[in-house]
Amino acid sequence: MAAPTDLTDNALASLAHQMVTGAVLGDFAENPEIEEVYWRHTDALLALAPWTFTIWTGRLSRYADAPASKWDYRFAQPSDRLDLPFSYYDSKDADYPFGEWEVFEDELHTDADTVYATYARRPSSPRQWGPLFAEFAKTSLAAEIALHYEDAAKYERFKAHAWGAIAPREPGGLWLRALERHGASLPVLEMQPSGGPLLGALFGGV
Repeated sequence: MAAPTDLTDNALASLAHQMVTGAVLGDFAENPEIEEVYWRHTDALLALAPWTFTIWTGRLSRYADAPASKWDYRFAQPSDRLDLPFSYYDSKDADYPFGEWEVFEDELHTDADTVYATYARRPSSPRQWGPLFAEFAKTSLAAEIALHYEDAAKYERFKAHAWGAIAPREPGGLWLRALERHGASLPVLEMQPSGGPLLGALFGGV
């Protein structure tokens, strides 16, 4: 089941706001502070795990001048990334990432003259998130909004519903359900009877 077709960022923020205050948030312009809470918190939630709906691969822009470090080239990190990239590739057809690089703030330095990065970026709208993650995000956002309004009781209630009222470091609540549903949508890993090319090479295979 897809998320509602009318689930915009503003609509999701309004639903969370209603959970706390009972009032509809007609437009972000009505409450810039809630808008700031919305973007900050949902960016953090989207960056928590490698959700398939956030993953993107793009070619990095290379600067004309060489870096001052030992490397030959420097590249700009993706401007729309939610966090540091997961991996870098030295060609668009590469099957595996390469590891000969260093990161200096917003730059990647390497000897490869072309670099592609796989990273998480914000989807075009919450419609792409799927219903379970959207429900989790709405409820966790409601907790943050309750904290903004200094409503401790609602903060604790929504936080427990979103994250689970269990020991730290253990997933629970809507967060766990979203993780489980996302995991069920991933490709099944198949074991290779030969052990794959690395084990084959190790034991003299071809």
